[in-house]
Amino acid sequence: MSRTEESFAATWKDLEWSIKHHKKPAWLVPLEDGYRVSFTKPDSGSLPFGTTSNLYDVKLDIVDSIPSSKICHV
Repeated sequence: MSRTEESFAATWKDLEWSIKHHKKPAWLVPLEDGYRVSFTKPDSGSLPFGTTSNLYDVKLDIVDSIPSSKICHV
């Protein structure tokens, strides 16, 4: 799987379901090859360069963000 519009849409559905089912905020976390939903705050060093992980509350509003701390090596 890669980070495509389709993989984002599938993960977004998982995020909506997870938040509704568990009734608590969740993180949408970008990966090198896709996305995942997490209830655990991700580490900025684990996020791919140029990405940000967002925490969504039960209304699906962004309430916190963590940008990647990785730097570009050219």
